[in-house]
Amino acid sequence: MMGKKVLVIGGDLRQIFAAKQCKEQGYDVRVYGFHEDHLIGLSEPADLSEMLSDSDCVILPLPVTRDGKLLNTPLWEEELSLHELFSKIPKHTTVFCGMAQKLPDCFQNRVTDYADDEGFLLQNAYLTAEGALELAISKTPISLLGASVLITGYGRIGYFLAKMMCSLGAVTYVASRSPDHLTKMKLDGCIPVSYDVLSNELPKMDIIFNTVPFVVFSEDLLKKIPKSCLFLDLASLPGGVDREAAQKLGVDLIHALSLPGKVAPVSSGKVVADTVIRLLSNKIGNKE
Repeated sequence: MMGKKVLVIGGDLRQIFAAKQCKEQGYDVRVYGFHEDHLIGLSEPADLSEMLSDSDCVILPLPVTRDGKLLNTPLWEEELSLHELFSKIPKHTTVFCGMAQKLPDCFQNRVTDYADDEGFLLQNAYLTAEGALELAISKTPISLLGASVLITGYGRIGYFLAKMMCSLGAVTYVASRSPDHLTKMKLDGCIPVSYDVLSNELPKMDIIFNTVPFVVFSEDLLKKIPKSCLFLDLASLPGGVDREAAQKLGVDLIHALSLPGKVAPVSSGKVVADTVIRLLSNKIGNKE
């Protein structure tokens, strides 16, 4: 694996630290699609086409795109269309990205989605929960000890959030449609809530975390939430809240996207790099 040529293109700070982690592991690393202020210790090719033609592996962002047209490059002033990028990547080059389902169908069979890896998902969920905890502490004037907290969804993020909230002494309610999840959360020390009685619990909440990636909170439910309640929507776009209704009702809503890259870019970058290195090693091993 030593000396393999890796090109990291676009993304947030976690991609920068993923590049540095790959470099520390002995890879020949180049980066592209970042402002020069972020390139300390890294080099950027002058010619993207030339570097792509000479790379064994390309690592693209998480999410790889936000609009299905342009590469996600929040740390760069320029734009790079997906069609232009993929037209320059040789067919034999291994390409990794996050959330490949956001790509046009014609490109999805050309990539391996590192965000589909279960090890990555678990670590990323923990970092997301940790970032949500940081936001909750910084954005509220109360202690979590004794606070009434609701978490909607009991997937990976919901699970880690519930553990953190319970350990800090919050009165932790968790809503799910799954009977198995309701039983498990009760055994984990949470208060299970089915969605058909959710509206009855909302008036008592100090903090709400949504992890469900489709609209759960309609205008009728939002009307039940106290004005003092902090609402953190952790679900990917479009999120789990009727945002127009939330704004009209004055709900204190924060749509907290890509938290690992914002609150723990070094750790989340290492997770990206470690996952890609493992997947790349498996690919090479299978070929051999």
